[in-house]
Amino acid sequence: MMETNKTRARMSWRLRLLLIGSLGLNLLVFGVVGGATIGHFWGGERRTGPDHVGSPYARALDPQDRRALGKAIRQAYRAAEIDREADRRGYERVIAVLRSAPLDRDLLLREVQAQATNGARRRDLAELAWLEKVVAMSDAQRADYADQLEETVRRQGHKGAKKRE
Repeated sequence: MMETNKTRARMSWRLRLLLIGSLGLNLLVFGVVGGATIGHFWGGERRTGPDHVGSPYARALDPQDRRALGKAIRQAYRAAEIDREADRRGYERVIAVLRSAPLDRDLLLREVQAQATNGARRRDLAELAWLEKVVAMSDAQRADYADQLEETVRRQGHKGAKKRE
């Protein structure tokens, strides 16, 4: 009986890091979209506590301003022709690449990088919409918002401290 030497090709640490980072970003986007959808159908105004999905910057806004910011972000996505279905198609392509033999490392890397780029583009548009909202505030409104943000971050810090204990 002849013995064959089968060795597995090892994934580089850079590719692993990129895949983990991309997965984290995609889970974050999925969580935000899923949370917003659930909040929309189940009375999102009642869900404004520190455990509500979203960044502290958005949670510190009052409900009307949060809705306006969400609308501005959606408008920015439409203006920039953000294709939300592109993520789904990207996952389908990654799944197909993962099932292929042999694995096409370069194609996998390109797909994951494309997803990360799309996620970063959406995040950048959201940040710009938030910035425009803050810039449009009066000095008094901005000071009140800063107080709310400080309180939101403080509550979030206490929540994190309890988890670490």
